[in-house]
Amino acid sequence: MTNPPWLDALADEAGRMLHLGAPVTFPQPLRALMRTAVPWFALDAAQLPEGRWSTPAPEFGALGADMADYYRDYEFAEYMPGAWPLALDGSGGFYCLDLSEVIAGTRANDGSAPVVWSHAGSLGWEDDQCLPIAADPAAFFEAAVPGP
Repeated sequence: MTNPPWLDALADEAGRMLHLGAPVTFPQPLRALMRTAVPWFALDAAQLPEGRWSTPAPEFGALGADMADYYRDYEFAEYMPGAWPLALDGSGGFYCLDLSEVIAGTRANDGSAPVVWSHAGSLGWEDDQCLPIAADPAAFFEAAVPGP
């Protein structure tokens, strides 16, 4: 299955917006999800962490081609620099790639950036604003997304 026409353009735009100097490399299973155009899937709530103030809902509403719009509209560059929004959770939270180490040059831009969650009303990297969801995004998406 080929990539949708917007996917490569989105990777380029994300790289420019994050000042990477290269397109963002999205995890392969996430690219596969975007190719199938599955807009929503349920996550296993038992596998999600509980936050001190807010907890992610077990829904993954993929933003697809609108990721860059959400990045701009929610001012991720200001409030959560290095995070790239992937999905909404149905309760006001974002699932994001944590590209902060990629931007800092301490992690390869190879699709291995972790997945984090933060509520739209309190975007940020502080412990009470951000929850680690998956250190291995490939495993997260392979487990979460139903196969073809």
